[in-house]
Amino acid sequence: MDRECFIAVVADGAGSASLGGEGAQLACRSIDLSAREYARQSDQLPDEQEITAWVDLARDRLALAANNRGVLRRQLASTLLIAICTPNELVAAHVGDGAIAYRSNDPDDWRTASWPAHGEFASTTFFLTDDPAPQLRYSKYDGPIGALALFTDGIERLVLNFATKTPHAPFFRQMVSAVESSAATGRDSLLSIGLKQYLDSAQINERTDDDKTLVLAAFR
Repeated sequence: MDRECFIAVVADGAGSASLGGEGAQLACRSIDLSAREYARQSDQLPDEQEITAWVDLARDRLALAANNRGVLRRQLASTLLIAICTPNELVAAHVGDGAIAYRSNDPDDWRTASWPAHGEFASTTFFLTDDPAPQLRYSKYDGPIGALALFTDGIERLVLNFATKTPHAPFFRQMVSAVESSAATGRDSLLSIGLKQYLDSAQINERTDDDKTLVLAAFR
């Protein structure tokens, strides 16, 4: 892909799965490899059929890993969030809870690209290892993409307005401003350390006791 392209993959291992963390890591590696290979060969963002093929491959790799460990594939269950974007378009793919948010070039114009999917009962959701197939949701957005956020369910209630199904713009505006001010190209190690400390701070942990992952990116 000749155009500037950003690829982000986030997974959250199921608390009920004995190897959920390993499953999340393997899922991320598999999808990332597929996305990078696709980006090297295509000038277009992937369609739903293409991403479904990546998900199927990831499920096969999870099944192989489960077999090698002598467990069922569901013991490597995780959610999955995928975002691939250029400054002018975004593709989002999603299994389970957590969410993907983005904004245009307007610092306050935050929108939801993919909303959390919860199960029938409280604290339940859908996973990549679900049979016969995961509930994969795909969406595509055209227009200026100024910034992007992917996050797991640990901070859903802190950063999303469930009444209006919108992101809490002031939170994301403040968080992304640090990314936009960074002199780093790609991952900023110092900002990442600061973000980790913030997410593990008392003020956050008082409001959620779940695992927390937050990926922030901005085009400059």
